[in-house]
Amino acid sequence: MKNLDNINYLLNIIDEKFLYEIVNNDDISFVERAKDAKLKRIKLRGFNNCVPINQDKFTLSPKGKLFKINGYNKTCDGVFFSIIDDKPIILVFDVKSSRNNESDHILKMKSGNNFVNYIKSTLNIFWGKDFSDFKCYFCIFYPEISPKRGTSLEVDISTDPNNPSYIAVENDAVISARKILGLRRNF
Repeated sequence: MKNLDNINYLLNIIDEKFLYEIVNNDDISFVERAKDAKLKRIKLRGFNNCVPINQDKFTLSPKGKLFKINGYNKTCDGVFFSIIDDKPIILVFDVKSSRNNESDHILKMKSGNNFVNYIKSTLNIFWGKDFSDFKCYFCIFYPEISPKRGTSLEVDISTDPNNPSYIAVENDAVISARKILGLRRNF
């Protein structure tokens, strides 16, 4: 019950301009706006009790750069706080046109992890909300090179931002949260 209360609390205090729209109670569509993107649209399904943050609209980067290193201010496409089958999870993901440039993908996952830690810490310090039960997962969606019927997800989802899972999907794929997280295999 505490985890659901935390989700509802976060949903009520975050500005909705930073959230993806949830359709039909648990569908979240992601549309890539870049003209050269090979993967234009996917739909994530089954993320009920979810706070679907569009990290591209929110950055932790101050106006003046505090650090002299590059990469800490990169953003990923989504950070979803959710409860799936009574399991509190956070999904950090990015949608890419290929698996090329994996070092950039890792920077984005690290930045997403930093964003998650910032939110969790802020909620704990200022409002006493404990998100320590939430397990964080990292993945990159990229276009399937030779499309088959449907999208096959047989991956072990990563909990390490330095080694995100790569999931090949088709344009307009509908991807189940339970499949992404491997819930059929009791993670």
